[in-house]
Amino acid sequence: PVDSMLWNDAARFCITLSLREGLEPAYLIGDHNIIVAVPGADGYRLPTEAEWEYACRAGTTGAYHLGDAAGAGLEHFAWYEGPENAASLPVAQKQANPWGLYDLAGNVSEWCYDYYGPYPSSSVTDPMGPQTGDARVIRGGHWASTAVELRSAHRGALDPMAHRPTVGFRIVRRTPRSSSTPHRPALCYLPAGRFLM
Repeated sequence: PVDSMLWNDAARFCITLSLREGLEPAYLIGDHNIIVAVPGADGYRLPTEAEWEYACRAGTTGAYHLGDAAGAGLEHFAWYEGPENAASLPVAQKQANPWGLYDLAGNVSEWCYDYYGPYPSSSVTDPMGPQTGDARVIRGGHWASTAVELRSAHRGALDPMAHRPTVGFRIVRRTPRSSSTPHRPALCYLPAGRFLM
């Protein structure tokens, strides 16, 4: 997987890939290198925290997509509890979740679009998180995390200008519109390898 990237670099990758594929970028770079979202754009972007958790749960309701017990079969789906000097491992070496997505738990934690902050006190659909903040959300745990840190709802915060070998990203984009399918986000798999921008 891609790791050790700043949040801004992950967003710039999304812009570059979108332009390369003729899509409207989901982000714009404004004054002072501030990256802002473009609502409704069809380009690649980082998932919101809510989208990330939805994909991780894969239609399940337990603490993990395979139930509530920490560690019960988790070793078949995630790299975790590795030594501190370990590194990320090739994608898709473990089993996928029920929706066919690999490494949502373990291997590397993943940047989300949202700023980190408290959850809303009332029920919301497809929340986007706070409008501003000092840290961005990371999800998923990594190769040195404990099993508890791999729960579908576990969240962390990281300065967007920090890079860690334990943090990477995956991208999403809206599915193409058609008359027979509703317009809703779908996760796109970012294959392992190096990408030049």
